Amino acid sequence: MSVVNAVADAVIKWAASRATQPPRVGAAYMAGQTQWPEWDTVKAITEGYKVSYILYAVASDIADCIRSVPWQVKKQTKTGAEILDTHPLNEMIRSPNTEGTWGALLEAFDLYKSLAGNAYGLWSQTTPGNIDIWSWRPDRVAIVPDKKGNISSYSYYVPGEASPTSYKPEEVLHFKFFDPGSDHYGMAPLQAAARLVDTSNAGLKWNWASMENRARPDLVLAPKNSLEENQFNKFLELLKERITGPQNAHNILIPSQPMDVMQLSLTPVEMDFLQSFLTYEVGVCKVFHVHPEAIGTLGATFENKKWALRAKWEGPVVSRLSEMRAVFNHKFRLPFGTADPKIAKLGDIFLDYDLSQTPIAEYQQGKAIERATKVWACGVPWNVAAATFGVSIEPVEGGDVGYLPANLLPASSPVSGRSQKRSMDERQVALWRAIDQYKQGWERGVEIKVKAVFAAQAAEVVKAVEGGTLDTDAVINKSNARWSELISSVLQGVIEDFGGRQAVDLGGISSGRSITDGFIELINRADPVYTFDPYAKNVQNWVHAKTAADIDGIQATTQQAIRHIVLEGIDEGWAVTKTARAIREQFDLWENGIGVSRSATIARTEVHTAAGYGMHESAKQSGIVTKKFWSNSGDERVRDLHIENTGAGWIGMDEAYPSGAMYPGGGGPEDSVNCRCAELYETKRGE
Repeated sequence: MSVVNAVADAVIKWAASRATQPPRVGAAYMAGQTQWPEWDTVKAITEGYKVSYILYAVASDIADCIRSVPWQVKKQTKTGAEILDTHPLNEMIRSPNTEGTWGALLEAFDLYKSLAGNAYGLWSQTTPGNIDIWSWRPDRVAIVPDKKGNISSYSYYVPGEASPTSYKPEEVLHFKFFDPGSDHYGMAPLQAAARLVDTSNAGLKWNWASMENRARPDLVLAPKNSLEENQFNKFLELLKERITGPQNAHNILIPSQPMDVMQLSLTPVEMDFLQSFLTYEVGVCKVFHVHPEAIGTLGATFENKKWALRAKWEGPVVSRLSEMRAVFNHKFRLPFGTADPKIAKLGDIFLDYDLSQTPIAEYQQGKAIERATKVWACGVPWNVAAATFGVSIEPVEGGDVGYLPANLLPASSPVSGRSQKRSMDERQVALWRAIDQYKQGWERGVEIKVKAVFAAQAAEVVKAVEGGTLDTDAVINKSNARWSELISSVLQGVIEDFGGRQAVDLGGISSGRSITDGFIELINRADPVYTFDPYAKNVQNWVHAKTAADIDGIQATTQQAIRHIVLEGIDEGWAVTKTARAIREQFDLWENGIGVSRSATIARTEVHTAAGYGMHESAKQSGIVTKKFWSNSGDERVRDLHIENTGAGWIGMDEAYPSGAMYPGGGGPEDSVNCRCAELYETKRGE
């Protein structure tokens, strides 16, 4: 065995001898006799938590998460759980004792559980509306069993006192991890990782000693001639002065007498020992159920750290919070009537934690929206889908109607045989058809431009993902200016064109530039009734507001879909190339999807909305229009609401149609997307 082999073997044995031994199992309890835990909590703190950087990082990180979560007192009602602001337990949460906060108290409970396997709290009701809770050091707590092995009392020892103080079980909060080898005490996660921590510390000490004693490879300087004791001692002093310590790293030693130099190389196994303490990070993280990336180890990137943080909240943090909640509600059951929120009945009161502002809530809300959207696409009303999957969005107007995905036909309506009740004569039908055909021309042109924006956006996102940047939201947002330019120009152009045509039809002219050459003679008429102004302040305000809202909606949908692909790739372990390919396929579907693509839907909606607004605004500016009429296409794709709008007949310009819209395209998304309706007008002259 080489010198280095011998040293490494000695260090391993030393580390094993220092490792904390697990407690013995099967020890018989004697009734009335205090049973102290056999796990050494003090050693776990002094030689573990205060020495091991990885143990400190993991345990304190989980405890910090526990500390940050707010708690509430709730009461079960017919419609769910409502928060109670006036309850003694609320005062306890606001101020659990005179020295600390509720968050600090829970942090202490959690850290003690990680290190000792047990956490204890003494609670008392000093006045009817005042509850105090104090945290105990677990190394000072012992359990006293009765004849049946149940807990008779808790014994708490304070240094300096003659004997421990005994407390009834109902006075003590006991949080613990389950230990299959103990009747009453919990098992600390550190207990399972004790040898890992001790061996890791030994490895760190080994490297430190190596730096302190020498900063060069192992070697032996062998004198060719024997040395007397005095010469040998002087030679050792020379070595210590010239080559040991970090300050002498790579210094050259020139001895005063002939020497043989023997290099002692490290074998791969020995080198692995010196580096192996780095792998212990993973082992310690595993016993705490935390991914190493969550605390920034193993070269964590932004995206996989984000995923690991979410997993930490979904795993150990929520699990520990749930155990705390169960203990609190069980302990306060008799004095305050608290119950487990999982089985709470009407009128029951319970303590509960609030995860609404945590990473897990953000992720779960995204998943809820995704599930609700899929169900909504199958014809389930949005309000029903949102409530079913817990989407935190208030019910929307029109959300009680389900739509089929192909053409947004109301799911409650039969596919054929409906009575349209159009009340439209041949002239009105002809006017609607002319408007619809002209809109289709605009839609085809706008669709090409929308596809171009999607294509450019796809190239940017795919390039970023292939380069390792998975924060796709920021990349998508870079195209906001491109969308703004397109949408604002389309809205303005359509308003000028359709508003101008409406002006010509009513005997006026337009100051816009979008009227085709065929209307030049009419535009230049000598006695116009009015001049339509597509640049009026209210029109420009509408264009700006509509552009901003549409960009937000389009970009939010894009971000959510691409983010879902990226997270799926992380969860499934996809290669970067596969994730990028999936993103490219999604953009291809938006550009050239089967049936009505997203590009076509956006183009149709923008043109339809702007056309409806432009015609309506032009009619209002004329001063001669007295009534308006909602004209639909007359086929089976018309929404029930729009059939009702048509059935309302001629109404005043300032009246709303039964759907709530003031003009076709003037309602919400459920009222405007893929709509083909148009508005007709009646003037003072009866035209």
